[in-house]
Amino acid sequence: MMMMQNTNTAEAPVWAPITAADMTQDFIMTERTRELFGENVRWPDLACRGLLVSRVQTYNALRPIPQTQLDAITDPNKTQYQNPGY
Repeated sequence: MMMMQNTNTAEAPVWAPITAADMTQDFIMTERTRELFGENVRWPDLACRGLLVSRVQTYNALRPIPQTQLDAITDPNKTQYQNPGY
């Protein structure tokens, strides 16, 4: 069985075979991101491989502040307390 990867977009996929040169740690970890999405094992998967801090800093430097917390602020300009991008 030959493994294939999409080298384009989901709307217009272009399938190419995966070669041995493609099998880098970064490629495998990116694939595991898609595989483990929603299974609540992604965080420990990164932690046990020593990649947690680097991946979190790269992709999720700031998380959104929950709306309930923002609603509890008495300052009328509540948007200044939300992290950028949210």
